[in-house]
Amino acid sequence: MAGHTPAPWTYRELPERDETTHYVSYWVDGPSMAPIADVKLDGDMALANARLIAAAPQMLEALEVAKAMGFGDEHPDECYTTFYPDEGTLHCQCGLAIVQAAIDKATWGVSKLDLMEGG
Repeated sequence: MAGHTPAPWTYRELPERDETTHYVSYWVDGPSMAPIADVKLDGDMALANARLIAAAPQMLEALEVAKAMGFGDEHPDECYTTFYPDEGTLHCQCGLAIVQAAIDKATWGVSKLDLMEGG
């Protein structure tokens, strides 16, 4: 599996605006202004999404560090987990489930939680 475009990722507003839809466009760029995403939405949501996408490499790194520092691949004995099929989420006391699900989704495109809900 190929890795993602290396950090840093940045975002910038495009000068053109679609006056018929009032969309604002942002490009999310990798190193050397290599395009990663074109975010087009109405209003502040486009900016918020562009910022979130641009922060993805640092968030993935932070999750990997948190997992390595806090726990291995197993829940501590005192942790209990509960799967909620209606929302497709697994809750646990220690947080390992959500950390691992985010790492898996960023790395592989799917997490065990997605598979449990049939996604």
